[in-house]
Amino acid sequence: MATSTTAKPAPKGLYGVDLVNYISGAAKQLNIDPAAVLAVAQSEGGFSGAVGDQGTSFGPFQLHQGGKLPASVQAQGLTAEKAFGNSPAGINYALQGIAGVATGTTGTDTVSKIVTNFEQPLNPGAEVQTASGYYPDWKNLLNLQSQGGQLYNNSLTGYLGHFESGVTGAPNAVANEATNIANTVTAPITSAEGLIAWVTDIHHWEMLAGGILILTGIVMLGRSASSSKPAKQVQGAASTVAAPVQSRSRPASAPTTSRQNTGPPLSQTSARRRREAGFTLPADRKPKRGQAGSSRRARGERIPF
Repeated sequence: MATSTTAKPAPKGLYGVDLVNYISGAAKQLNIDPAAVLAVAQSEGGFSGAVGDQGTSFGPFQLHQGGKLPASVQAQGLTAEKAFGNSPAGINYALQGIAGVATGTTGTDTVSKIVTNFEQPLNPGAEVQTASGYYPDWKNLLNLQSQGGQLYNNSLTGYLGHFESGVTGAPNAVANEATNIANTVTAPITSAEGLIAWVTDIHHWEMLAGGILILTGIVMLGRSASSSKPAKQVQGAASTVAAPVQSRSRPASAPTTSRQNTGPPLSQTSARRRREAGFTLPADRKPKRGQAGSSRRARGERIPF
């Protein structure tokens, strides 16, 4: 009687941000520098499930047929090999091998040990140089990861987008603060879900509150400067006016003299002089037309009073 065999389901794969987060977490548990591991993975197979070496190497660490790829997985065929390379089981398998050659080291030293003693490519020097160029990016990204929040997710998504789209020469782009801020502002708001995530992230409200406080301080300083300047001008003008008044004032001990009028009384002066002095007699008032004496005045006759 023939025995039927059922193919095992392919392990679930990890890609993109999920794959990066899984590798960094597992590397920390094994006391391996996660930035170095991610830098090597980026230089080897990337984070989108690449298949290299004419279909014989799989996953971020490019587990190779006849090399680091387990024989039991290789016996299951291409589909199983590809799935294993990006599965948690395949990642853990590769990290166990890396821990045996790079535990306790950091930086580009770790990169060199992983490439030389675990990956063993045809040109290890070139790959060490490439992976070492990626190392600062991953160091900066993982620093953001320790702070939490949307900034890390947006920066990582943007960085992977640059890399997977074939943009080369991207090292140190994550270190650029302007790029991080631009990703924070624009990357989440591409859908309704992204907008909700942006609004509910406390870090964005903290940045907004800080900006409002800065603007409020600038406005208050401007108002204070504009209000103090006229006050000083008024005070200066008052002192300027007061000085001449004080200089013209007569000392208290100085005797006052009254000016005596030695001329004739105003009643005996001409009508013109009396008008200039504000003093008039009844004879100076010209009667209006129709009043008594108006015709006699017109003929030049003297009107008694």
